[in-house]
Amino acid sequence: MIFREAGVDDVPHVELLLAEFYAKQGGVYGIPIDEQSTIQTIVSTASNGILLVGPTSCAGAIICPFPFNRQARVAQVIFWYFQLHREIRIFDELLIRCRAMGATHVNATSHPPHNRIARYYQRHGLKQVETQLIGRL
Repeated sequence: MIFREAGVDDVPHVELLLAEFYAKQGGVYGIPIDEQSTIQTIVSTASNGILLVGPTSCAGAIICPFPFNRQARVAQVIFWYFQLHREIRIFDELLIRCRAMGATHVNATSHPPHNRIARYYQRHGLKQVETQLIGRL
């Protein structure tokens, strides 16, 4: 499977994939998706980090210093999604590219209750450190 860095022409493809993902999983946030915000996030991720695409997949991350040890650089996975199971490996490629850009650690999320993706993360050496909670103010 070949994944490549996304270009401007890929933004509509990525936006459609993320809209599909959000329709399936995003309801847990209780925040409706907004097309313009999604496009801005895609463009910002490409400009400030790594944005990959595959035939039916996308992945994006930005690399930031860790707040309590500025020598550590954390790849914050902003999004990743795949339609065909064989494209799950876009996450592997994202990690390779993050490491090449100087990331020393990775931060990614998964959705309860089944956390199938969390089990995939664990195979990559990630461990659960906190539980994320979100609510309306």
